[in-house]
Amino acid sequence: MKASINHCYGDSVVSQSYLDKFLKFTFCLPDEFSDNGYKKDKASVVHYLNLIQQSQTLEGTILDKNSDFNIIEHIIKIHNLSLREVETLVRHIEIYQLISNKEALNHEVEFGCRLLRLLGVTIFCFNSDLTKAILSNRADAKIFAKFLGEQKIAPLNDNKNYPQYHQVALAMLGQECHTNNDLFNPTEQVNRTRWDTIFQEYFPKRNYGYEKGNMMDIVIKTINSLSLSN
Repeated sequence: MKASINHCYGDSVVSQSYLDKFLKFTFCLPDEFSDNGYKKDKASVVHYLNLIQQSQTLEGTILDKNSDFNIIEHIIKIHNLSLREVETLVRHIEIYQLISNKEALNHEVEFGCRLLRLLGVTIFCFNSDLTKAILSNRADAKIFAKFLGEQKIAPLNDNKNYPQYHQVALAMLGQECHTNNDLFNPTEQVNRTRWDTIFQEYFPKRNYGYEKGNMMDIVIKTINSLSLSN
């Protein structure tokens, strides 16, 4: 409305003052929301949960719980996604689930695979440049890391320091990027062993099986499905 006022009357008109003649009360929608009166959470995160729980397409998934929810929650907060952007993301998740005959994100699928598929959906949805780089096998690990709010592989200083879900997904994929993959290759044998153990924990049933060099393929297949390329 401000832009329309200035377009009609010129930049010399103070658009806010003009609007104040007609609008006697204004308020801003809160960025945080509390459904119990105590703990506050980002409104877009709560909106995401509500959309997931109300979606008939996503029945049989646990996208509102545990690792499935945490990685999306992290991306929503890192990129400060709006309510409309969250709706766009959920719509893409629903489309991906429908394309797979409602199987790709079911809770029976190993959570490592679900995690990488969800990451593939969010990349396709919000970062076209990274999407193109992944499909052409030219992905830069630095850009991948930036998308997830990180800079390099998470430190494993002691046995109590267990990486977050998005950090594990990034470690898997960062090693397979075309450029700057050294940022995600553990240098010490102890750390290499621990990371391999963590990766294998994400694929306990061996339905897909953790194999180095194959993690990016899960993301590529997800993106290709949304692109209707296969």
